Amino acid sequence: MAHPTTTTQIPQHVTSLLSHLTSRPGVQSTFILSRKDGSIIQSTGLYASKPPRASPQPTASADDNSVEPPSSPEPPKKQNEPYHPSQAEALAARIFAFVSSASELSLSLASAEDGEAPRQDGITGEADGVSDRDEGDDEVKLLRLRTKRHEIVVVPDRKYLLCVVHDAAHGVGGSGGGGGRGR
Repeated sequence: MAHPTTTTQIPQHVTSLLSHLTSRPGVQSTFILSRKDGSIIQSTGLYASKPPRASPQPTASADDNSVEPPSSPEPPKKQNEPYHPSQAEALAARIFAFVSSASELSLSLASAEDGEAPRQDGITGEADGVSDRDEGDDEVKLLRLRTKRHEIVVVPDRKYLLCVVHDAAHGVGGSGGGGGRGR
């Protein structure tokens, strides 16, 4: 199935890592987000972005005989409606905020170990010439959030955020009993 939301060529190592993450049972959705701004590059599954539907303009076809210029605003109520993000966009924004917060925490921990004051100048650290310093810092390699119903696994890449949403009920019966894994 083709994904119309894919606008960039995704490197092979990213797609192979994503396919490895999705091979687990209970995968509900996958996302590839831009590391820079959190925009959705590709999404699949239950929470995936739906392509925008072309909504017909019934007022334009009914008013073909009108003399008004086409540049006049039609219904002002449509202009006043606030933008409502899709479920995929809202989830992607929250995942991006989660990763950004974890990155700040990592920088704060690294600064504390180095005896420096914790930085509070922004989320990404790319502005103000700070990006050179960030390369040597302890960066986030994996984020995992587990609730009663869902588990979100995020693997940050240099340019992308690979995200997998699992049904948490499928992961309970795995090896290790779910208690002391990963330590």
